[in-house]
Amino acid sequence: MKMCKKYACHRVYDSYHHYLNQSVVAISSHGEVLSVTSLSEEISFTEWIGGIIILSHLTEIPLHTDFQELIHHLTSHTQSPLYAWHVSDFDFQQETISPQSIIRRL
Repeated sequence: MKMCKKYACHRVYDSYHHYLNQSVVAISSHGEVLSVTSLSEEISFTEWIGGIIILSHLTEIPLHTDFQELIHHLTSHTQSPLYAWHVSDFDFQQETISPQSIIRRL
């Protein structure tokens, strides 16, 4: 059985124009995305982290303060495996990264 961590958030992006609301991302012990599922009910052993998760094949990113630049950079590469980047304190009304945001790979 593969050990994994599950994280739930407001949105999971796989491109700038496509995201899933209220979703859970399962991450392997190696940091790779195993699955993305809809959060229709409480799922045991799932940590609610809020904000957004961006799915990407990159293991490192330069510092970005512009959301469009960040998501384009993260989703423009197509190789395996897939990783998850969490952006905390995301401003949903303006769709921007706030000064308090922390961007980290899960």
